[in-house]
Amino acid sequence: MLSHPLSSPCGNERSKTRPEAASWPLLRSGNHTENERAPKRGTIGGYSCKARSRMLNLVQSLNKKILPLFVTLTYPHEWDKDPLAWKSDLDTFGKWFVRKYPGACFIWKLEPQKRGAPHFHLLVYGIPYLAWQSVAVRWAEIVNECKLPKNFPTEKGKRGAALFHEWIHESVDNYRVADHVAAGVRVEPIRSRNGVMRYCSKNYMGKEFALPEGWENVGRFWGVVGRKNLPRSKVMEVKISREAFYRARRTARRWLSSKGMIWRGTSSPACTGFKPRGRCASIGAGVSAGMFSKAATKLSSSIRALQDISRL
Repeated sequence: MLSHPLSSPCGNERSKTRPEAASWPLLRSGNHTENERAPKRGTIGGYSCKARSRMLNLVQSLNKKILPLFVTLTYPHEWDKDPLAWKSDLDTFGKWFVRKYPGACFIWKLEPQKRGAPHFHLLVYGIPYLAWQSVAVRWAEIVNECKLPKNFPTEKGKRGAALFHEWIHESVDNYRVADHVAAGVRVEPIRSRNGVMRYCSKNYMGKEFALPEGWENVGRFWGVVGRKNLPRSKVMEVKISREAFYRARRTARRWLSSKGMIWRGTSSPACTGFKPRGRCASIGAGVSAGMFSKAATKLSSSIRALQDISRL
């Protein structure tokens, strides 16, 4: 068990007990369900290419017509240097989020700022509007280990922001906590599907620099809270002959290669769901549709044409 090295800025001198990482079921990532135990893996030394690929595969398998909210959770000027503390804060926030919004979910990603502090990016699904004031107050309570008044305004727009900052000035005595409440959270809508993929495709979402000192054993860099509520795309499965299967796969690989998505002669990530089964080939069109929508549109029509040909 580890203790929080910082005292509470709200005046209560107390230690912050951190649970073991194995007791955080909400922070697991991968393709398993919440009722299954995560497979044992080696020490995670960074945001690897495989981790990035798994995150992209998950996001690309979601319904592209449903756009999430983009939430950023940052730490104050002084923060705990223990990575277990960051994950514990996120786990506490996730439990509060699930209780408050039982039908929603979010995909989280951990990133370093240039000053070395951690911050989390969340893709929130299942909520058309999220009051950033309530998120800011709860996140500040978790990080700073304090209780804040609940009579804060939650109006939208510039008027809501002005009223909230006035409430901070009147209700929050500690200046460090007040600064964190005012600037620790950002909530914004994502305007397009391309915006979602831009946020997820880059190694550090546009921040291409080496991990700072102390980030060697951070653990997982992304995960899901409320996995059962993810808006999955519908999967269409058709059966075609083995010859038609390989013809469709070659067509998909050539088209993706022409667009610069894969190198010719290598296995295509879009074809990971294309596997021959027995005497026929089963193609999960929903897998490719979530990953490469343009390729899937052409491929789906090719599949139907090849299926009609195989019947002749």
